[in-house]
Amino acid sequence: MIYGMILTEHNLLSRQEQHNGVVDFAEKNGLKIDSFLSYRDMPDIGRVKQGDSVVFYAWSCVGKTRLQLKKVIGYLLENKINFYSATGKYNAATGADFNQLSHAFDLYEDIRFNFISDKNQGAIKRRIARGKTIGRCP
Repeated sequence: MIYGMILTEHNLLSRQEQHNGVVDFAEKNGLKIDSFLSYRDMPDIGRVKQGDSVVFYAWSCVGKTRLQLKKVIGYLLENKINFYSATGKYNAATGADFNQLSHAFDLYEDIRFNFISDKNQGAIKRRIARGKTIGRCP
């Protein structure tokens, strides 16, 4: 059984865009999607059993948070379920284990956090340089 996975509340991609991306990827790779999973907090993922495959559009369509992402990917790897990312061209058969993926996602989050922090600090410094008050006004 091959499932396509759609995130119901994605900020940038509509359900239709995700659906079309998954179907296009499946056709190009000789896969036939038997059913689609759509979820908010992962209730449908339990239907996927060992030997099945899951195709999702992008990493961001697997979960809204790093914890959700790690939970879904962990479930898929622990149950030996093959999965594909249509945009990232990732295939679980490439051999990356859960610890490697987990570290990659942690590193991504750290870089993202540092980028946002640097951006905010720069904005605060520019505001102070212009003589504006930061924080509560007296």
